[in-house]
Amino acid sequence: MSPVATRAKLHVAMVVFQTGYAGNHVIMRFALNLGVSKLVFPLYRTIIALSVLAPSAYFLEKKERPGMNTSLLIQFFLLGLVGITLNQGFYIFGLDNTSPTFASATENAVPAVSFLMAALLGIEKVELKRRDGIAKVVGTFVSVAGSLVITLYKGPTIYEPSQRIMDQSIVNGGSEREEENKNWTLGCLCLMGHCLCWSSWIVLQSPLLKKYPARFSFISCSCFFAVIQFFGISAYFERDVESWKILSGGEVYALLYTGLVGSAMVFAIQIYVVERGGPLFVSAYLPLQTLVAAVLATFALGEHLYLGGMIGAILIISGLYLVVMGKSWESQALIVSRQQQQRFVYSATDEDGDEEEHNKEKRLFRRNSHSRIRGYESNGQVVEKKKQHDGLFLQKSKGQHLLTNTRILDAIVRSSDVRPTDTVLEIGPGTGNLTMKLLEAAQHVIAVELDKRMVEILRARVSDHALQHKLTIIQKDVLKTDFPEFDLVVANIPYNISSPLVAKLVYGSNTFRTATLLLQKEFSRRLLANPGDSDFNRLAVNVKLLADVKFVMDVSKREFVPPPKVDSSVVMITPKEVKPDVDVREWLAFTRTCFGKKNKTLGSMFRQKKKVMELLSLSEAGIATNASDVVEEQGDNRLLCLDTDASVFKERVIGILKSNGFEDKRPSKLSHGQLLRLLSLFNQAAIFFHSLPMDLHDY
Repeated sequence: MSPVATRAKLHVAMVVFQTGYAGNHVIMRFALNLGVSKLVFPLYRTIIALSVLAPSAYFLEKKERPGMNTSLLIQFFLLGLVGITLNQGFYIFGLDNTSPTFASATENAVPAVSFLMAALLGIEKVELKRRDGIAKVVGTFVSVAGSLVITLYKGPTIYEPSQRIMDQSIVNGGSEREEENKNWTLGCLCLMGHCLCWSSWIVLQSPLLKKYPARFSFISCSCFFAVIQFFGISAYFERDVESWKILSGGEVYALLYTGLVGSAMVFAIQIYVVERGGPLFVSAYLPLQTLVAAVLATFALGEHLYLGGMIGAILIISGLYLVVMGKSWESQALIVSRQQQQRFVYSATDEDGDEEEHNKEKRLFRRNSHSRIRGYESNGQVVEKKKQHDGLFLQKSKGQHLLTNTRILDAIVRSSDVRPTDTVLEIGPGTGNLTMKLLEAAQHVIAVELDKRMVEILRARVSDHALQHKLTIIQKDVLKTDFPEFDLVVANIPYNISSPLVAKLVYGSNTFRTATLLLQKEFSRRLLANPGDSDFNRLAVNVKLLADVKFVMDVSKREFVPPPKVDSSVVMITPKEVKPDVDVREWLAFTRTCFGKKNKTLGSMFRQKKKVMELLSLSEAGIATNASDVVEEQGDNRLLCLDTDASVFKERVIGILKSNGFEDKRPSKLSHGQLLRLLSLFNQAAIFFHSLPMDLHDY
């Protein structure tokens, strides 16, 4: 499909989205006029939405849905509480005391409030010296001012429906004195609470979506907990059985519309548009909802229009567009900055296309012997360093990708919890974008860099800021270097050495508090996998034997120069205080054997003749090495361990598996405790798995 057709499809989707959600305001008002329970109705609505979303999640995301754990369940519970239970609760009580028009107008403050919360939490960067930063801040204040006007000033009626419409609204369940019975201030305060909950939901979803990217399953889990919460609240406060009954066809229609359209359809379209057009695309269409809701409420329900509401709505919409415009300018500035980066920083790799054209660019760049190397950051600022010889050519084959987005760099340092007294080890500092941030936060930084060109640039850059006394540079291969003492690791490491480097940190002799690493996204997913996950593998089981691994955030490939082919993720590795008493070499050899075919049963794996003969040979060597331990532990049965008959040895191995319930188990489903117990059982029977020294690549 062409880009124009795709864009048109997004516009149509958003028109349907906002029209449907505007109708949700009117239908909810209609249901309240019929006398539905304000506690039971949201419960039924959420059940209907869940009945549609859950099957979609099951069938559409069956293969890509991540595993569930206690931490995720708690977070989904809180998201359901804030984003659905409290959100809809505040909304329905607010709507009951105001009108669909003002409920819709108030929701236009959600993007601005979300931006304000994200800025306070450090998720959103604000540059007050640039027009995009000013627009976002001014827009936020204007939207908040509009919300205050709606809340505190009702004003005179500027439009009153005709008598025919008023009479029709009475037939539909309204009342002539309904306007007089509304508590306008209370309703507006509830709607403000609704906006705060919705904004919090949007902001809190972002980090959790990175951990759990299956969107339909994500929403279904939140809805599931919301159903439980609504049921508990309704059962406690709504004791009248009549309130739980659906008494008319109008109530059925209202439930179906709000559940299917107001919740399920809106969630689905929002996911689709955010994924393809971004959140700003969704926000830009919010005013359409206000217009449609006002027209429907006035002509279908006979609602009055008040001056305060109109002034507030205009302010909210104006503020919204200022925020959206600011975000648009920020995106344009980022694109220009990246284009400038590509102009001055070249990538020398066979994968980059036409070699002749690349060499032509290199010759042009080298003409000026006093050319400057420029490392641009995402805010448009330029850091210039003089270089007397060739230009800087980044080599993808060596994993040289510079992270330039200052917001992400700040987030990495912030999540690493660097203390003013810390010594930080940075691996692969490149031109020093992350190094400069670390030097500001830590007492000292040890940077290990192999590329001489990078070292020269880094030294010059640090000297220009008079921070050279806080930096030690080690120009060596990191895998062949003995590290000095350090407190924590913060690094954007080359993809091609991720596995041996993680092994060196986890199984090495250095003690440290945490290691915050920027890794290839797929590698990170493997590192984060738990028993039972489809991605659970030998890397995860070996690393998590001695350390805990926590996801921090995802980083798009577009944030690097030159951009790699895949996205990245930041993870934090924290060594465990209490480590299991196990021979590391034996453990690593054992997991290599078990996870060679991790989804086969252990019984099937150890019945293979080749595997039995290999294990027999290793065990004979292990007996010679561990003879004293075997004699001490086995006593008079030690002669059985010397049996070299393959069939008898095989029966002994299978006997251990059978008698301890491991024969039908699969390695990918076993916990560390189960694997350690099985290894101990094998070793007690003089069955060993290693005989030769291991290097970093065996981890």
